[in-house]
Amino acid sequence: MKNRRVFAFGCLLAASSTAGAVGLSATLTACGTTTTDVAATAPLDAGSEASVEPTDIVSVVKKYDGDMAKAICAKLASCCNTSEYAIFFDNYLKTKNDDNAPFDLEKAPPPQACERLLTEQLHKRNVAKWTPSVTRGRMKFDPAKAKSCLDALATATCGTPIAKALYDVSCFDLRDNEVFTKIAPLGASCQDIADGTYSGECNRAEGYCGEAGDGGTVMVCRPWQKAGEDCQFSDPRRFCDQVTTRCGTSTCAPVSQKKIGEACSFASDSCERGSFCDGAVGNDAATNLCVAMREDGAKCFKDDECKSAYAYTCSSATPTGPKTCGSARFCVGK
Repeated sequence: MKNRRVFAFGCLLAASSTAGAVGLSATLTACGTTTTDVAATAPLDAGSEASVEPTDIVSVVKKYDGDMAKAICAKLASCCNTSEYAIFFDNYLKTKNDDNAPFDLEKAPPPQACERLLTEQLHKRNVAKWTPSVTRGRMKFDPAKAKSCLDALATATCGTPIAKALYDVSCFDLRDNEVFTKIAPLGASCQDIADGTYSGECNRAEGYCGEAGDGGTVMVCRPWQKAGEDCQFSDPRRFCDQVTTRCGTSTCAPVSQKKIGEACSFASDSCERGSFCDGAVGNDAATNLCVAMREDGAKCFKDDECKSAYAYTCSSATPTGPKTCGSARFCVGK
């Protein structure tokens, strides 16, 4: 981690006190995306478990969470009906998440408590789980991307634009989040931060956080086991990546991914990235072939066939009309 670069946040906090009603967007605009070298800031060294969280980055992330919750709740109030409001909060319910995921709402909050309770939920991940990793130099917070996510919500109109903004994986997803990214390389010290991703603080494209294998309790970023190598679900030194390989009886086995145009079974086959198996039960027009994800305007049968990933993306503008991807049926206004 000696030469790894992370964002510096001193100017962000200084600007936040003057941002006023315009929120974090102005804070980030005023500061830009200044960087600093970890080697010059010892408390951020990836090998230090005693790093103290600087109050500036904690304040910045708390403000980001608060501004995000405010923007979301305002759009839910103006664009979504009661059922759609509840659907949005499905991803924050304790019963809809992995045991290690931080979100734990029992039900969708009453509208008058939306901003407060959503802020609290975002804090459980962004402040409690990810911010300490940023201070250790093992994750990165991107102010420019944070501003982009807030701007997208602020300018989105009801219907398709707000649905896309609310379900933007680059802003909200656990694994494909671009506001917070995991950067600890193979061999670096790490912690299993129990955020539901299984990769800890490690760059998940390279590996995961597991035992060093020296008989102690030291955790390091380990490479995923390759096809044919030993694996065990209970052994944090022998994990398959679960994307290209999966653990069989005792070894990592390649995941069979069919190519576009190949015959597939909806129940058992996996199609290559960017495609799906067109064989859903009940779809009389199914081809039982791997086909490319559908563009907006293309006929569809289910939401997960569409490139535009949000609730009700595959639906009809009229009760009897054909269903198409990129529908404007979700949160179209009251």
